[in-house]
Amino acid sequence: MKKNRVFKFRYGTENDFDALFENYIWFADFSSLNDPFEGYVRFIENGVEDKLRYEFFSQAIQDNQPHTKTHNIESINPSKDIDALAKKEFQRRHKNYRKNYFTLSLSLDKGDHPLHPSPLNDLQMWAHYANGFKGYCIDFDLEKLNESIKENLSNEEREPRLGQGRVKYLQGSFPEVNLKTLMEDYLNGNTNSSYEILDAFNAKECGWQHENELRLTSTKRGKHYYNPFCINAIYIAGNMPSWAKSNITSAIEQKNSEISLFEVTLHDSEYKLGFEQMK
Repeated sequence: MKKNRVFKFRYGTENDFDALFENYIWFADFSSLNDPFEGYVRFIENGVEDKLRYEFFSQAIQDNQPHTKTHNIESINPSKDIDALAKKEFQRRHKNYRKNYFTLSLSLDKGDHPLHPSPLNDLQMWAHYANGFKGYCIDFDLEKLNESIKENLSNEEREPRLGQGRVKYLQGSFPEVNLKTLMEDYLNGNTNSSYEILDAFNAKECGWQHENELRLTSTKRGKHYYNPFCINAIYIAGNMPSWAKSNITSAIEQKNSEISLFEVTLHDSEYKLGFEQMK
């Protein structure tokens, strides 16, 4: 079976080296990510009939939803007022997801080279996420990483929920959320609209496509520990300071694991990267 490799580019900050030495990765708030359109959606009303709208509104009244207080069912405009209430319900769920889920962004192997595939050989990735070619990149085995994180979380009092999803790259419009799905979910207790919310948090504009991003999600914020055998290799940028290179070498020795070490170099006549094995 093919091994799925994922890459995490690092600046080489004090926190980065602490994570490397202590064997953890950080799951961050969605609000801290660098895409200003993170989680944006657009609403569509395809297939929504007034009968469904009134059923949704009646159930919301029975549930004593606060956004029903200002409307009367006899005078309400179904396509305007009830749709607006449904959007408020979606926004509540969307806010809840954003508040209670955290993410780790990784770059998935594109399979365009047997040893050093994109995005590992992508100049933009090294420039943007590895401190202008002065940082490093960790090459993880995805399956081992997932298993190891779960194993290390199993001893917690409330074991977090984990998930993963590939980012979809879209051109033009935001991902769609169908009000019909939301209303039906509300009435029937289903979770289909939750998948639409999840899709929204796994979508970016196509200008980000070179990242080939895969996201791990967790209901726990912060440190998630893993075992060193999850790491296939570490790649250090040629412009990394010598003291930082020594830190990475020490970290690998400390782990007592079969982790390969490469230095990434600049080609002397072409816009290409080279990879020289150091260990």
